[in-house]
Amino acid sequence: MRKLFSKKICWAVLGILIPTGLAGVMSGWFGTAYTIVLVGGAWWIGCIWLSETFQARSKGLNKLKRKALQPDASPKALTRYDQARHQYWLHLIGQTLLALIVTGVFLFWVRSEQTAYELQQLEGWLKPLDLPTPPNPCDGYAPSEAVKILVGSMASFITEFPSTILMIKEEPILVLDRNKNGEIAVTMDIYDEQDNIVVAINKNKFTLNNDIFDHPRENHGSLTVVLKKRKEKVLNIRYLNKRAIQIEGVFRHPGSPALKVDGKQTLYGPLVLAGGCVGNARQAQFAFD
Repeated sequence: MRKLFSKKICWAVLGILIPTGLAGVMSGWFGTAYTIVLVGGAWWIGCIWLSETFQARSKGLNKLKRKALQPDASPKALTRYDQARHQYWLHLIGQTLLALIVTGVFLFWVRSEQTAYELQQLEGWLKPLDLPTPPNPCDGYAPSEAVKILVGSMASFITEFPSTILMIKEEPILVLDRNKNGEIAVTMDIYDEQDNIVVAINKNKFTLNNDIFDHPRENHGSLTVVLKKRKEKVLNIRYLNKRAIQIEGVFRHPGSPALKVDGKQTLYGPLVLAGGCVGNARQAQFAFD
């Protein structure tokens, strides 16, 4: 066992694990990267505890201990043993803590890279954030188990998924679904001003060329679509918490006025829609002709 953890073999193994872990991160193999970091940390600690240096110190410490435990041991022998024991454990624990800290830093870095990688992908379920639910028309009306859908000045609550949130001329414009983990997916078609579909989203998976749009994401709980041509933000969904989803954007349908939703009001063509609360509507939470 000691030969396995010799200095030469220890450095050789770490020299293999480190670039392999980096390659895993760069290739998007984050599960492999996590495993390599944990194995590398455990290997490093093993190399510390079973190193030739600490084995030699352990033998020297035992020798001093035997002398200190002799019936006629001098105070000097006791002092020498006590100092050596403290130095031994100080170095051993210090190097072990260093290995644990470095391993933790690498794990945090891998997690950061994984998050950045996932937010750049053209798919992925939305996870609930930990943000407060703003005041809305459904306060006091929605059951405790319901999810509130905040659409500008309007609001609704739903208890079953999938659910059509917006419908124009009897055609679903925006549909939300939720999986068993409480994550949310969006299905919708996004039209430009010429009534052409420029972005198609099927359960958060974008299916058209991303040269047409940007999808900047700050976190796993938001989904934003910006049309590059006019820098128009046509969709901004935030999964505020497990009980509230906020929706903003510009929703179009051929032959119909644009439905424009921001954080304060809802406009359907020239009409300013008043606030109100709808619960578990059959066809759609909000339907427009």
